[in-house]
Amino acid sequence: MRTVILGLVWMSILTAFTTAQEIIEPIYESTPVDRPFADAPNPSDHAGLLGKLFMQEQYLHFKLDDPFFDRVDPDAQGSSTLLNLPLSTLNAPEAIDVDLFFAYGQLGSRGGARLGPPVDEVVRLNARTDQYVLGASFYPTYAGRVRPYAQLGVIHTRDEFDLVVGPALIMDQERKTEALANLGLEADLLPSLAYRGRFNVETSDSINDSSFSSELILWLHDRVYLRGGVSAPLSGDWKGFALGGGIAF
Repeated sequence: MRTVILGLVWMSILTAFTTAQEIIEPIYESTPVDRPFADAPNPSDHAGLLGKLFMQEQYLHFKLDDPFFDRVDPDAQGSSTLLNLPLSTLNAPEAIDVDLFFAYGQLGSRGGARLGPPVDEVVRLNARTDQYVLGASFYPTYAGRVRPYAQLGVIHTRDEFDLVVGPALIMDQERKTEALANLGLEADLLPSLAYRGRFNVETSDSINDSSFSSELILWLHDRVYLRGGVSAPLSGDWKGFALGGGIAF
């Protein structure tokens, strides 16, 4: 069943790629070349991030849709760091280009509240998640202004959880390593603005835990950009946003 769903998602991405290519190309080509930031950032002639050597930092904010967390601490906050290293460029003769990337992210949640009957105790929560990601992005060399891509890799997650209920202390720690499998699409909207959408496939649990992310990339300079967007899972258990920026070398 999961294979069928992934196949349908990939077919949808390819269909969107063809349609978006037909729509965006005329708009992009009609843009005056003397407008600010008209030159796409080096090393390749597009407004996205595929094929670029860059480092970025983002602020993360997530909200869990859970009655307990709504009372104790509804939000989790943290940050992420990403380093992208192209192994081949968009000008290479190969049909598929590859970027290697490493990411580290951390989220924390801390709060407390008095719960009513039948518990009627003060509850304090302290939770933290650290995640390490190593992966590679694969994308067609001659994709033009719309670039579908796939990401494969490995994710290592460490969760720590402390819960105090009255005089009782509950502590838990979990570590897990799972496969990374993402399908995405990057498209130039303007010479200095790109859209990136990604379907993050859940590989260890239910497919309903997979999530979508939707982001915009705005270049302020040929080597400096802002990046932000929203994300949510298929299950609807949480929603969040990320906002930050980076430097291309």
